[in-house]
Amino acid sequence: MSLKRIFLPFLLLLCYAAGAQNTATVYGTVRDEYGELVSNVNIVYFNNQAIGTSSNEKGYYLLEIPGGDTAVLVFSYAGKTSFKKLYPEAGKTYKMNVELLLEYELTEFVITDSRRNEFIMTIPIEQIEYIPDPSGDPIIAILKKYVTSNNELSAQYSVRGGNFDENLVYVNDFEIYRPLLVRSGQQEGLPFPNYDLVSNISFSAGGFEARFGDKLSSVLDIQYKKPTSFEAGATASFLGGSFHVNNGSDTGMYYLLGARYKTNQYLLNSLNTQGEYQPVFYDVQGLIGFHLNKKSDLEILGNFSSSSYTFFPQSRVTSTGVVNNVLRLEVFFDGQEVNRFMTGFGGISYQYRPSNSTGLKLLASAYRSLEDETFDVIGDYWLGVVESNQGEEDFNEIKYALGVGTFQNFARNYLDVTVLNLGHEGYAERGAHYLRWGARAQFESIQDDLKEWEMVDSAGYSIPYTGEEVTISEVFRSEVLLESFRYNAYLQDTWTPYRNDVFFITYGIRSSYWTVNNEVTLTPRMQMAWKPEWYREDSSRVDIVWKAALGLYNQPPFYRELRDYSGFVNPAVRSQKSVHALLAADYNFKAWNRDFKFVTELFYKYLYDIVPYDIENVRVRYYGDNLAKGYAAGIDMRLHGEIVEDADSWVSLSILQTRENVEGDSTFNSEGVLIERGNIPRPTDQLVNFGMFFQDYFPGNKNLKVHLNFLFGSGLPFGPPQNQYYRNSFRIPPYRRVDIGFSALLLDKNRQKGDKMWSNIESLWAGIEVFNLLGVQNTISYLWVKDINNTQYAFPNYLTDRRINLRLIMKI
Repeated sequence: MSLKRIFLPFLLLLCYAAGAQNTATVYGTVRDEYGELVSNVNIVYFNNQAIGTSSNEKGYYLLEIPGGDTAVLVFSYAGKTSFKKLYPEAGKTYKMNVELLLEYELTEFVITDSRRNEFIMTIPIEQIEYIPDPSGDPIIAILKKYVTSNNELSAQYSVRGGNFDENLVYVNDFEIYRPLLVRSGQQEGLPFPNYDLVSNISFSAGGFEARFGDKLSSVLDIQYKKPTSFEAGATASFLGGSFHVNNGSDTGMYYLLGARYKTNQYLLNSLNTQGEYQPVFYDVQGLIGFHLNKKSDLEILGNFSSSSYTFFPQSRVTSTGVVNNVLRLEVFFDGQEVNRFMTGFGGISYQYRPSNSTGLKLLASAYRSLEDETFDVIGDYWLGVVESNQGEEDFNEIKYALGVGTFQNFARNYLDVTVLNLGHEGYAERGAHYLRWGARAQFESIQDDLKEWEMVDSAGYSIPYTGEEVTISEVFRSEVLLESFRYNAYLQDTWTPYRNDVFFITYGIRSSYWTVNNEVTLTPRMQMAWKPEWYREDSSRVDIVWKAALGLYNQPPFYRELRDYSGFVNPAVRSQKSVHALLAADYNFKAWNRDFKFVTELFYKYLYDIVPYDIENVRVRYYGDNLAKGYAAGIDMRLHGEIVEDADSWVSLSILQTRENVEGDSTFNSEGVLIERGNIPRPTDQLVNFGMFFQDYFPGNKNLKVHLNFLFGSGLPFGPPQNQYYRNSFRIPPYRRVDIGFSALLLDKNRQKGDKMWSNIESLWAGIEVFNLLGVQNTISYLWVKDINNTQYAFPNYLTDRRINLRLIMKI
């Protein structure tokens, strides 16, 4: 028996006696995933990284930490990390045996504060499943605190003036795609990431490294779990349900399996267009992994998703205007809309680590999307002025008509998308340098059959009226088969000159080539981080990281950017380009003896070779050419912490201005003088965006909680269709929404029922949610109606009204 084994209990007693008033003691062993004891493991007290130790040659460690507060210990060694949370009481001793977990993603760190030197943050996910949100998806609900989203029916979001197509999404290093033909939030199905399978979510709103792909705005990087024991769970609500089973071992095989079902019919019945809504969305997703040996691992990821949306519209009544001049539109419909989106994804990855400082990874994936968009809807409308004098007999009724007519919308649109991808990524640690590289080759096949037209008849005259022939308002017709290859590669280095946590610099370059437009891109990027050694009067270190980034970001066109309003595909469209410049601060501090994190980023993006676009609900319609240049500037501020003890809360505030100058949007005034519009607001120009998720519990009972979700966004720009001079000249009313939820813990390990059937349940929660608590009528877009004189009237398309939802969450 070694001397250290003999003296370990004696040392523990000494530590207990010396630190009983202020500190707690943690001790134990550290083993790897194969059960072997590991020496020289770095062990750091997360709350104050000046407190730390390392394991001895037998894998033993002992560490004194402050008592009376939540503590996180970080165990790291040669690319393996483990994080342990505990609630130590001053004067007590805790035994904690730890198993190091391999970090399968090609990053050095995965926890929030360990990535503070990067322009990507880890989003805490422990309590987000309780956020009351009509999407029913916790990931989307928490993302709305970091992005701009003015549509509770949609999972799409914009970041710092970009559109929905400018955001990268990765799951286990595979790039994720989404259907292209979706027009509105009510048609959307389930987003790819499944919260029940997720272990880590990282997000960057700009200034990200060269290793992330070719998009202009943001990166959402998700890693799935690698379970070592059995876990399962289920959820159910008025909006659908989910089920998952995860299991595995340290040295052999592990698997994840999740299934989800969603129907937002309950929400859609509150829209201002009445009818029969039949939305059915479901998906099945699975991952299986194999620890082949200590140096290699294999993973297979698969997903199948089906989204079906059928709608039989019946009627719509919408009023607009001011008190003494109210206009009303009444529409009676005939016809139906049937949309189907089926997607499948499969990916396989193999990772080999020849040494503790080097890792290599091969990835192959396939994506297929079959999209059908069919509708044939006829609407008979009556447009009139409403009597607003309460003394009149016909008060609140149409007193005279401005227009009577019919419109017909017809479409038979079919899209078939196939994407095949083969890639390699690697990393190597060499002294103060951490090198990363990667390359991918991708084949794309897009078959598009577009048949769509709109006819408008006003008082028996087809609009636009010529007096000579019957015309159709809009006609779109095209057949396209586009097959191409796309290649990209990157190389980057993270240099830590002082071999500590004081200063970091990451620099790299990315390149891409697309066979359609034969364009080669080169995008250098650089990020810096500095953690000053500042100390307070009580000798505690000020925990702040200052960061800066500068880089070039190109977004080669995929397909939608090539297609203009008429359906014509322009293969000569070049990459959209942006220069990002950012300054940021990441500050950890204590308030009310609790931990808080404040992050702020000041940004400026210069945009050029931009393809202008308009947004209709969630449909992005491009101009099909590089016609604009512009900018986006602003500041983001985010606060996360326990405003109420043991209940996480988030607060975010963003200020933004984004403008663009579009070629050819000038016009002649009544005197024949050419007027240049210059810089105009982009479709995503939102001056203020505020979000808050607040949690509290009933006094004396932490098992009864309240969850408040608040969103505010100032008005987005809009304008009349097919009118370049007045494009984006007006503003939609601000988006205001409050959702509230109440949850109760019915059962957990400490509150078991006597019946054996409850013995395996880890927790059982029940909740009631009130969506749109204040009943605010938020506007998503406008329906434009013309009379025979070609005068246009805009009537708002409202989002969902107040709804009550019940929810159950069970974990096994």
